[in-house]
Amino acid sequence: MDEFFRAAVEEAERGLAEGGIPIGSVLVHRGRILGRGHNRRVQRGSVVLHGEMDALENAGRRSAQVYRECTIYTTLSPCAMCSGAILLYGIPRVVVGENRPRLYASMLAAQALGVAPEDLHVTAGDTGASPLGHGAYASRQAVVAGNAVHLAARAVAEKARQAAATMLEVAPDDLELSGGVVRVKGADLKRTLGQIANALSGVAGFPLPASIKPGLDAAVDFAPPAITYTNGSHVVEVEVDPETGAVKLTRYVVVHDCGRMINPMLVEGQVHGGVAHGVGMTLYEWMRYDAAGQPLTVTFADYLLPTSVCLPPIEIHHLESPTPLNPLGVKGAAESGTIGAPPAIVSAIEDALRPLAIRITELPVTPERLLALIRAAQGNEQGL
Repeated sequence: MDEFFRAAVEEAERGLAEGGIPIGSVLVHRGRILGRGHNRRVQRGSVVLHGEMDALENAGRRSAQVYRECTIYTTLSPCAMCSGAILLYGIPRVVVGENRPRLYASMLAAQALGVAPEDLHVTAGDTGASPLGHGAYASRQAVVAGNAVHLAARAVAEKARQAAATMLEVAPDDLELSGGVVRVKGADLKRTLGQIANALSGVAGFPLPASIKPGLDAAVDFAPPAITYTNGSHVVEVEVDPETGAVKLTRYVVVHDCGRMINPMLVEGQVHGGVAHGVGMTLYEWMRYDAAGQPLTVTFADYLLPTSVCLPPIEIHHLESPTPLNPLGVKGAAESGTIGAPPAIVSAIEDALRPLAIRITELPVTPERLLALIRAAQGNEQGL
């Protein structure tokens, strides 16, 4: 299985290199890869589906029986990010270290430096370059690593302006930074970031511009002064079959506020994925144990997971109220989809069965458990 996920990761890296979303897929039949695919610059719609469809197309025409026996492996590129950030210039480079996609690191650095995100090379998860990083959890990547990248990039930009001001014999306030060039406003006097980096690398017998410290780089470790919290609300419509205990989600709406959104597409994906996890833990996922504590749930045939068939279209409405607790004004985003789902779904089920006054006190709400509650409530009504 590991080799198939590695192959999917390779495809995800190809998708990222081509300017698409870093999602890759491989189609496997009886231990053999039939087709590989990745998202090809698709920015809207189901980015996962486009990667899987690409793998199916590359597999060629196959019989229906073969497709029924196939497994498709899909994964994100294992990009990483960390709480310490360093920016080094010759070739623009951003070094960060926690396991999250690198897309917003390049976006933040590019905004501060006046370059295109594709002009930046992000080194992720390298403890030799960025030793401080505690992992990807607790909705902390944009808050901690994002602000570290932002502050480091701004420090590099300011250092470039100071050096260029000396080289061009103008005041720093007379300069602007865009397109990888520091130029005098309204004039053709300019220096590229590469030229400035070369000057700051030092030349024997010549002083550095304005006695600035060598190297066009900066390192920042950002420690948030307080925890930020996402705001949101989930509203769910469900249909319950009282004869079987089956629950069907018919509509799902999320109103979400994670502060400033650096990359709205990534936030959308995180909320979608979070809601799917929340639906799973509410209706399907259950680790069972026997009286001796031995697990009875040992395969995915026993441990049910939500699929696209189980989920309605998820409507997301974004609000942006920047937090004052960090320079970017960002809050966490990843957990808000998961946390709101269970209470919203359970409340909707109880509301659908309001005449029976059912109270649900344990998860998951399987058809068997719900049907038992319905039968017990009906029996109480009839005085049985």
